[in-house]
Amino acid sequence: MVRVKLFGSPLVTFNDKTITFPFKKAEALFYYMLLRRDATREELISLFWADQDEETGRKNLRNAIYSVKKAFNIEVFISHGKSNLTLNPELEINCDVVKFLNSGSIEEYKGDFLEGFCIKDCEPFEGFVMQKREELKEIYKKRLYDKINLFIKEHKINEAKDYAKKILLVDEFDERAIRILMQVYAKNGEINKAVELYKNFQEKLSRELGINPEAKTKNLYEKIILERKDEKKKFFYGRDLEYSKILQNFSSFTDGSNFKNILILGEAGIGKTRLVEEFVDSFKGCKIIKVNCYAAEESYILKPWGDILNSLGEELKMEDIPRSWKIALSSFFPSLEKVFKIDEAINYDTNKYKLIEEIVMSIILNLSNKHKLLFIFEDLHWMDNISLSILKKLLAIERKNLSFILTARYDKKINNFYSEIVKYDRIEKIELLRFNKEDTKNFVLKALSKEVPDEILQNIYIETEGNTFFIVEYVNLLKNGKKLESFNVKLKEILNTRFLGISKGAQRVLDIISMFYDKAPYEYIKLLSNMEDDELLDILDELIYKFILTETKKEDIFYKFTHQKLRDFVYENLSEAKKRILHLKIANLIEAKLKGDKKDAYYYEGLIYHFEGAGERLKAVKYKLKNLCEYLNYTNELFPEGSDIKSFDKESQKTMFKKLDEIEEDLEKIKSSDEEYPRILLLFCYLKGRYFIWEGEYTKGTSFIQRAIEISRHLKDDEMLLKSLRQMINYAIQVHDVEGMGEYIDESFKIATKHKNKKEIAVLLRLKGLNYIMHEKFERAEDSLKHSLMILEGLNNDGSQVLNIAAALNYLGNIKRLNVDFKGALVYYKQAIEMCLNSKIMTGITVFLTNAGHASYEMGDYLKARDYLARAVDIYEKIDAYWLRSVAEGYLTLTLIKQGKYQSAMEHLKRADTFVQKLKSPYENGILLRIKAEIKNNMEYNERVRKEFEDYLKDDLEFYCKEGIKLLEKVKENYQVDILKTFLKSRD
Repeated sequence: MVRVKLFGSPLVTFNDKTITFPFKKAEALFYYMLLRRDATREELISLFWADQDEETGRKNLRNAIYSVKKAFNIEVFISHGKSNLTLNPELEINCDVVKFLNSGSIEEYKGDFLEGFCIKDCEPFEGFVMQKREELKEIYKKRLYDKINLFIKEHKINEAKDYAKKILLVDEFDERAIRILMQVYAKNGEINKAVELYKNFQEKLSRELGINPEAKTKNLYEKIILERKDEKKKFFYGRDLEYSKILQNFSSFTDGSNFKNILILGEAGIGKTRLVEEFVDSFKGCKIIKVNCYAAEESYILKPWGDILNSLGEELKMEDIPRSWKIALSSFFPSLEKVFKIDEAINYDTNKYKLIEEIVMSIILNLSNKHKLLFIFEDLHWMDNISLSILKKLLAIERKNLSFILTARYDKKINNFYSEIVKYDRIEKIELLRFNKEDTKNFVLKALSKEVPDEILQNIYIETEGNTFFIVEYVNLLKNGKKLESFNVKLKEILNTRFLGISKGAQRVLDIISMFYDKAPYEYIKLLSNMEDDELLDILDELIYKFILTETKKEDIFYKFTHQKLRDFVYENLSEAKKRILHLKIANLIEAKLKGDKKDAYYYEGLIYHFEGAGERLKAVKYKLKNLCEYLNYTNELFPEGSDIKSFDKESQKTMFKKLDEIEEDLEKIKSSDEEYPRILLLFCYLKGRYFIWEGEYTKGTSFIQRAIEISRHLKDDEMLLKSLRQMINYAIQVHDVEGMGEYIDESFKIATKHKNKKEIAVLLRLKGLNYIMHEKFERAEDSLKHSLMILEGLNNDGSQVLNIAAALNYLGNIKRLNVDFKGALVYYKQAIEMCLNSKIMTGITVFLTNAGHASYEMGDYLKARDYLARAVDIYEKIDAYWLRSVAEGYLTLTLIKQGKYQSAMEHLKRADTFVQKLKSPYENGILLRIKAEIKNNMEYNERVRKEFEDYLKDDLEFYCKEGIKLLEKVKENYQVDILKTFLKSRD
């Protein structure tokens, strides 16, 4: 028996032994004759040896016939005269193609005809193969279509779907099959899958053939979309008043009339999100962007605004945004790399959160000049404090094209937020309360559209207490025909019914998705479920149809539960062992994405969450510290004398300290022998020390930093050693420890030189310059600063060193000022200001403006001084910085007195006193005492000044002068000391 397989890769066996042909044309001759049965020699020669003369062709044909005979060891072909050749009729041959053609079945078709079989430079035979391949494929497709039509008539939807897929396996561009499959999906309730199929097909046609789908296919898609809209129309009841209020308010917004932002308050499950959904479905007046805040992301700084910017991708592409801003945003929010087409990161040399805050606010406000924007923040109580700060600032600004809807639970944080912004009269609070008994009854009756016994209605109210989510779940039970007469069904049992009939595969998928506190990426679901795309997509569609999951698609595809309570229910029902295993697998998948650059911070929250869930405490602590390091991102390289102080609100400070305490407790419990433990302990000591130094608790702070220095040396970790030494330099500057500062700088120089770190060397040269200034060695200071500038300018091709250069110029200005060359000082300060303005840098410019105002005042140019100082104070207000703020407020007080604006001057003096207490800087305290001495001196000659300030400045002139002299002599502000001595002499 000869068995021949021609569908797919060809295979020939004779008596169960594989036949191997000596060369391709002999094999091809056998296949051709198998299907034709007989042929003339001329036909065969022209098919296989058309490029050769007749004699050679006949010779080759004889050789091929003999080779086939030799392969089988029997006569396969029989000659009839000199011209004809036939297949031996005595051979018993079983061929899949012949059987396929004769039987009318589809089972034999298992791939293309002679798939992968070809003969080089034999075009006639290739033509025969291609023609036969298409002919067989069309026969196969016709038979499949016949079967599909029969299945549809018999309402065998799943069978029809399987056969349509078979057609697409052999012809991926068959639009008739695409339409059938779309219709089958739609009839089966898998509308999302029908839509996805069309979109993928449309994209494939455009990409590979440059055409669009046929009109019939497009029309079917549009019809299905309408069906989906009808299907998605969810039940809405009982919030008509609130809905009308919101709709009317935002209709005024689109008309350009007066409107208010909306804060919707209510407990979990009360219907806040559903109310917003109903409004969004019916409101088309502007660009709407909706962002969810999550508990696990509360310490993920600025994440909500990153989501906003990502959703504004198309609008951002049209904006003229400075490249430096694009780099900064892309470094902080990696998802924006594709929007801006930027593939470079930034090492933040400034307070990065303030920088990002400034950029985000500027972009949002600029976009609102061109577009009407409505931002919706769900679960505002989980928003991080810095994001909340941006929101408060935007709400305080009156903008006709920018509006907000906020939803939140009752929470102290939200109460504080509301009390801060309500004064602007731009927000209205809407509270959603539980339904009363009558409303609950009407809700159920309207949802079911049928009568329900009073006993059941009464019990539903008792069990749900009017909470919308629970009412809906009871309604679902009744819709599914559950008998609730006895009504002992508790919440867990209610939720259980949502998952009845779920397949094992679907349950596995739900278990995986429940591991994520927000949404699960498709790629992770696939990897963890170990399913093929087809199987997984079928399961996901099933769960979407059951309204358990919802799909979101931007750059990637994500799945999440339709309600957090469903997610919590699935998660809590998993065994602890399973939770740990899945959390660890997810954590490892996320960790594999880390590249060791600034963008890693994007993943820290997820790593903390999943490593904690996996019980991997040391790993969790590691990423908590790294995350906190991002949060406490001090700007040590720029203004170590104070600009690294970030002004968080008290709540944020408590949060940070609490996190550090929690980490310290974890480290105490772990005390691991793991080789990573010392490095984690090092990072903790460094962060805790920085925090205490920032808080002004220098004894505690330096103790931790010294321990960090000790561990760094033991581990030979020069990077962390440099960072720790920098903290000691910061401390030395704060307390004016000139000798200690010099020692730490010298040690740092050795390390930076060993590693040939040019940027670090340049920064240290600038700090050395400052140290020389503090020693009053001005020539050496100038040389060191100019050396620093030379290196920095060479590194500034990308504009990354602008603020470092400006800082060095500022110190050169200080040298001039301390030598009473105020005009020369102003030249340097102006250069520093100009550089910052050109690069749109706000953080740091406050110092330069303050110093420029200071120098201008000493020159007697009070108008110019007021201009510089007012600009500085205005920017201080926006960025919440502290360094030199008391100086700016103090000198502004003096300029306002010169103008006769005594009340305003008093306000600024009080503010100066407030800010000088925060840093405990001898320089700022000394300067403020010198300012108070000048005011006290003026009170002797100006009655208006005396009346305004006498109740506030209660000490005598001698006190302010002598206390000021003590501090200013310590910080070498000699000409200021002379001014105070002059005031004292004037009283002698």
